[in-house]
Amino acid sequence: AEHDRMHVWWQRPMRTLEALWLSLEEHTFELYQLCRKEPASVPRLVMKGFLLELQSRQSQRQEWDERRADKIYKRRIKPPYHPVAKPLFDATDSKRIGKDLGRVIQDITEIRQRQLKRVSHTGANSTSGKSSGRDDEIKPWTKKSQKRQKRA
Repeated sequence: AEHDRMHVWWQRPMRTLEALWLSLEEHTFELYQLCRKEPASVPRLVMKGFLLELQSRQSQRQEWDERRADKIYKRRIKPPYHPVAKPLFDATDSKRIGKDLGRVIQDITEIRQRQLKRVSHTGANSTSGKSSGRDDEIKPWTKKSQKRQKRA
């Protein structure tokens, strides 16, 4: 596109950004596969953070699609100067989830719900010294706490 030819100086940083983005998509896919195949190995807080990130990413993608479909956007920017559409969401690539994250979000939500049910049924609130099962429980790590653990 004309826009791409006009901004040659921007092409190299954009290729770097695209490479990082593709790497992020691949790592996201790997974590998704781990959540599906071995949900017990993924800590609840990681699962919660992953789900929140997927929801945020889906929302941002929808906003971008709505912006590009807006009549005013199309009218103000002439077609030769529209942003270049890159095929980053190739459905045939086995290392990426794809553009629509709805199914993935639903899968992770269901896995997380099963994980939370399992925690509530196993009696994680016992006094065995394990986590209370609360998602928001994060114990801060400090040098003092590490020394206390060594002494105990």
